[in-house]
Amino acid sequence: MLCLCIGIEVAFAAKRFPVFNSPSGQIQPIVAPTGGNGFLVLGLDKNRLAARRVEVTGGGEEKLFPLVLLPSNERGRWLAIEPDLRRETFLAVWSCHVARLCGSILDRFGRRLGPRFVISLNAPIGSTDVVRAQIAHDWVRKRWLVMWKTYGNWAEESFGFRILDEDGDPLGPPRSLAGGESFGYDAPSDTLLVAWNEWDPQTGSGMVAQFLSSAGRPLGPRRVLDRESSPPFVHWTGTGRRWLVTWICRGNDLCGRFFGDKAAIPSFRLKMKEGSSGYLASIGHAPSRDRYLISWRVSFSTGVDEIWAQWLAPGGTSLRRRIRVSHRKGFVPANHGQFTACSPDRPLCLVVWSGARKNRFGDVRNVFGRFLGLGADPE
Repeated sequence: MLCLCIGIEVAFAAKRFPVFNSPSGQIQPIVAPTGGNGFLVLGLDKNRLAARRVEVTGGGEEKLFPLVLLPSNERGRWLAIEPDLRRETFLAVWSCHVARLCGSILDRFGRRLGPRFVISLNAPIGSTDVVRAQIAHDWVRKRWLVMWKTYGNWAEESFGFRILDEDGDPLGPPRSLAGGESFGYDAPSDTLLVAWNEWDPQTGSGMVAQFLSSAGRPLGPRRVLDRESSPPFVHWTGTGRRWLVTWICRGNDLCGRFFGDKAAIPSFRLKMKEGSSGYLASIGHAPSRDRYLISWRVSFSTGVDEIWAQWLAPGGTSLRRRIRVSHRKGFVPANHGQFTACSPDRPLCLVVWSGARKNRFGDVRNVFGRFLGLGADPE
């Protein structure tokens, strides 16, 4: 195995390593960078909400810090996490009750800095769960922006948005949005690019995007990205001031489109292997080299799931060949796309997923991670 030596950009692709162990079948790991060589991973450990800081050493090996467990009465699923790298704190949110979204401020080891707080209130009648959430940190105005989606057995989808200060206190009530499955935020211009699926009686379902201010004011018309309907994921990149939207398009391929200065710029398409279909992409960006790492779940007709990754240059040009991150029973839940994160300081990313392994008691599902450098060799 090649290594990444601290301070020197050396290509490497480390082996996978376990982060959490749990008998639960609904592990939903998410990850965010802590700066330098560190990352904070959230998941379940023995059915309890858990956090763990992970670092990569100079020899390319993982270093696991002590496990942090939330109180046993805190139940639900992690949905999103976002760092404030200036203060080395994080806002983490999870579905905590029927169609409610809760949050906590964490330190860089995953320890709670104060009590939990409820972000969403008064979901539509019939809503059963918060199924997706995303967070952005506004470093200019020192606040958090949170967007979420609720769903129910007989209720229509609904979308909410709320702004919190850096300690998690609300700056006004929650607001409803016409759509908002994913967003990316440019703090200096106070501009969001929001993407979601909607139904048009004339054309059917499709995915649209729109620029908004944080006050909800439209900054231009809606743009139709695709007539296919799939979960979008939006990522904002401060380097070059651009947004990247990814989704699964016709033919089960992975499509993406860049936006910059409120105008669409190049799009790209990653073909899936024959006999497979792509599902749910996650985006990481390494600003030190202005490179993207896109990872996605691949389902084969044989019933095997894997996770693959591809480095991209701005504009969508592929760099090197694809990397198979996980083997055989890799699994990534379908309700979020935050399983890839990159260091703000060097071209180093971490991909996390849950995967099953067998023991004498049956299948056990663990959370695994794998570090990828910019020149990671394909497998």
